Amino acid sequence: MGLAQDQTTRTGAIKIVITDDHPVFRAALRSMLRTVPNLDVVAEAEDGLEAIDIVQRYKPDAVLMDLNMPNLNGIEATRIISSRYPCTKVLVLTMQTEPEFAKEATRAGVCSFLEKGCGRDEIMRAINDCLKRQPSISCPAPD
Repeated sequence: MGLAQDQTTRTGAIKIVITDDHPVFRAALRSMLRTVPNLDVVAEAEDGLEAIDIVQRYKPDAVLMDLNMPNLNGIEATRIISSRYPCTKVLVLTMQTEPEFAKEATRAGVCSFLEKGCGRDEIMRAINDCLKRQPSISCPAPD
């Protein structure tokens, strides 16, 4: 079930939805992103179906999307979100680093394809690039 983090967002803040089927990963990512000025994690989803409903409700600027999830995977959810809500940018944050996943995700409408090992700065750079319509393929692996 989606978790609304803050029903009232700060004016001008970037609204983010986190979609991942692992609660511990969502909590860690939410905690990390809370330290970013002018960014609000407005909700969380644990699968692609829930992500679509949350995007419809909150109209976020960006969705951080895992690929492998139950009910509806991240690629299919991205395809639907990208077609229905073109102003919402989808960034994949995944362990699936094989090139075919990146190609399929890009065809579905993903703006950026990031490895889960990325740090806060790389994620924020990717979000900002997507919002400026400058997609990125991946971030460097951590040392």
